[in-house]
Amino acid sequence: MATLSPGQRQQPGVDRLSALPDELLVTILDGLDTRSALATTVLAKRWTHLPRLLSALEFRVTGMFPPPVYQQSPVFLEQYAPAVMARYNDAIDRFMEAAHADGSYIPQPGRRLRLEFFDPDEPAFVDRLIGTAVRSWGVEDLEVIVKPVARHIAYFFPRHYLDDESAQFIRSLTLGGCSLLPPLHRYGKLTALVLQDISPSVPVAAYAGVFSRCPGLRSVHLRRCHPETDNNIPSVMEVDAPASGIIELVVYNCSFQAIRLLALPALERLECSGSPVSLAFGIIPRLAHVVLSLGFFILEGDPWDDRYGDYTLDELLVAVNPAAVTVTDLVLRFTGTYRWVEPWLDGVTPFPVLRRLLVADVPSNWDVLWAYLLLEAAPSLEVFHVSVTPCAEDSHRDVDIMWRPSKYRHHHLKEMVIVGFELTPTQACLVRLVMKTCKALRRVVLMKGGPIEDRGLGGGWEVVAPQENGWSDDEKVAAERAIKKVRYFKLYGHLFFA
Repeated sequence: MATLSPGQRQQPGVDRLSALPDELLVTILDGLDTRSALATTVLAKRWTHLPRLLSALEFRVTGMFPPPVYQQSPVFLEQYAPAVMARYNDAIDRFMEAAHADGSYIPQPGRRLRLEFFDPDEPAFVDRLIGTAVRSWGVEDLEVIVKPVARHIAYFFPRHYLDDESAQFIRSLTLGGCSLLPPLHRYGKLTALVLQDISPSVPVAAYAGVFSRCPGLRSVHLRRCHPETDNNIPSVMEVDAPASGIIELVVYNCSFQAIRLLALPALERLECSGSPVSLAFGIIPRLAHVVLSLGFFILEGDPWDDRYGDYTLDELLVAVNPAAVTVTDLVLRFTGTYRWVEPWLDGVTPFPVLRRLLVADVPSNWDVLWAYLLLEAAPSLEVFHVSVTPCAEDSHRDVDIMWRPSKYRHHHLKEMVIVGFELTPTQACLVRLVMKTCKALRRVVLMKGGPIEDRGLGGGWEVVAPQENGWSDDEKVAAERAIKKVRYFKLYGHLFFA
């Protein structure tokens, strides 16, 4: 490696950073936000063209506020939003002028553009940047987020700056806070769409139309979308798109009271969580990965009344048929405050090809022994994880589940993990029953605590063991005795404490 002589190291005023090749400098600038990257152009003429080589452009209005200031009240934001937006528009205008100073901006396929701004009085600056970036700079991944203030101004995605030809360049589109959806049928090459915090004036039919108007779509995420309805008519999103190629659908904290997937033949991954919703399935032959937050789910048939009573798990899962016959990965989260298991269970919907199952956030005052019924319903299950969550201190309700175990023997389960294990009779009985009936069982891991990392749809989850083992020798002995207290039958697998 070449080294500098002492004389070279002592030379003042030598700009060694600018001597680096463009590729390395652009890599450094890509780690900065766009405003900071643009500020480097004052260092030397050598730097003036570098921002045009960035792979990602980002203009976030919240970056112009010190963090504590942005967390002030909406009234405070409304007072300062016009001045901040004036600076924001000025920064965009200067950037556009510099980009065209010596010709056109250097196009790069696959570029990303992230815009975040308050409801604009003058949207022309933002609109012109979007149109130019898509038409001339190679932007294919576009995110436009409108941050609300107390005085709401409708913002419409700039269709007049994007003709039919330039709209074809966009592959990934995220829209937040917009007052109208763009004509998505013009975006023929769009593969990923995220809609969040969309104006309530956008009707349910507009969301349902997304699935059939974009033949190239593969992923759709709907977040915090709350369409208004007239005269208390329930907002039912009915999807009938037999020609759709959508593989992934995520619905988070939306106010759709019912979602009916009549036909999505390519759908493989589904997640619904965050708010009350009723699910019904039609032709979904490839569905393999499902994440459901059961604490918020209510029954198909009367999803918009005040019926928040006790339901059997079977009643909730029965809607998954006929999709259940294809599901290989299933996550059930008990995230609400209601009891979703009645004191008697006769069985659950069968999952013939289910391989991995996570039952998460089960209240600690529940009788978790019923989870064994899920094992009986999934004869191909290989991985079974249960996460127990401590109840609030003022919660003293013990939920005992009555059920009739069979003499069934499971031949495929290899691993069982219980996170949040407490030495209660029902938890010990669940472990004993699994070790008694699962002949292929290799290990049972009991953890006092530890996070479960969500890898996203298709990526499953991972139970992260704590760095330090929280079990004392006496606790291990007590747990083993409680689990193996009856010695006249054989137990399969090995018991581990983590």
